[in-house]
Amino acid sequence: MLIPGAEPLFFPGGETGVVLVHGFTGTPFEIRWMGEYLTRQGSPSWVCAWPVTPPSRPLICCASTGRIGWPVSRRAYCCSNHTRQVFLMGLSLGGVLSLLDGARLPVQGVVAMSTLYRLPNHPLLPFARLLHPFMPRQGFSQAENQTAASQSDHPHYPYFPTRVVCELTDCVQAMRQALPEIKIPIQLIHSHQDGTVAPENMDLIYAALKTPHKEKLWLEKSGHVITCEPERETVFAAAQAFLQRVGMPA
Repeated sequence: MLIPGAEPLFFPGGETGVVLVHGFTGTPFEIRWMGEYLTRQGSPSWVCAWPVTPPSRPLICCASTGRIGWPVSRRAYCCSNHTRQVFLMGLSLGGVLSLLDGARLPVQGVVAMSTLYRLPNHPLLPFARLLHPFMPRQGFSQAENQTAASQSDHPHYPYFPTRVVCELTDCVQAMRQALPEIKIPIQLIHSHQDGTVAPENMDLIYAALKTPHKEKLWLEKSGHVITCEPERETVFAAAQAFLQRVGMPA
């Protein structure tokens, strides 16, 4: 069941499609402004932002099924039916899924924002599968991910099913394995003030990428949800410039 404000968003536009993917426990709200920005540019994009992690169902499929990241794959396929080219742009977990699918889908490029390379160390993480029957839900505060300037009217899920932690671990591992296989242009954006995903994660992702078309952008005044932070216009402009720079000519 979706909470109010977590509905999918579509911004019909021109011949370039962008699939925007939000973060863990987040909603399309946190990437809405980015979608609106992209559609206001001279070459409007066909943008969709779709819920990935409502607490009523698992986050993604397990690695053994070969279907990790299907929410992004499905949206990219739908987007390709309406456009000449497709870009993936993801925040946090959305960045993980976007990079993962960037290695196996015919997309033009990926923008990964505040993306993790590895999960933070936690003593209970190895026991997530065992703990799920006894602790089916885990509370969560979105305020931990944001600066005060970006928390207003931000809908988010107050908890997540603990079973998705196992799937999250599988997903991050699959992304790490896929990074050297990526051949398309990649743009990474991260804040030095991110208290959720340590800034070193961007450097680790950058080092693992073998594509010659990779770039980094550092922010200095934002938290984790950089698409809602005071420097969001910098993020949007950088993503739009990347899209124009590596996209197919009109």
